[in-house]
Amino acid sequence: MEVERQQIEGTKALRRQRDAAAAERTLGAVRAAARNDKVNLMPPIIDAVKAGVTLGEICQVFRDEMGEHRDPAFV
Repeated sequence: MEVERQQIEGTKALRRQRDAAAAERTLGAVRAAARNDKVNLMPPIIDAVKAGVTLGEICQVFRDEMGEHRDPAFV
């Protein structure tokens, strides 16, 4: 439980300290790239990470734009 609490606090601190406008702008670029199947996703992902965007936030954009894979064998 202590490790979980530390991770949560670390994520909250990162979000407080980052440039919120840059994080939103770069997440928007990831979203736009995800909508366009002819665009390389890596450059906007790298920019988002440099802006302090978390992996969870990037993955949420992918879930929002592309859906979530469900193995038909287990659905």
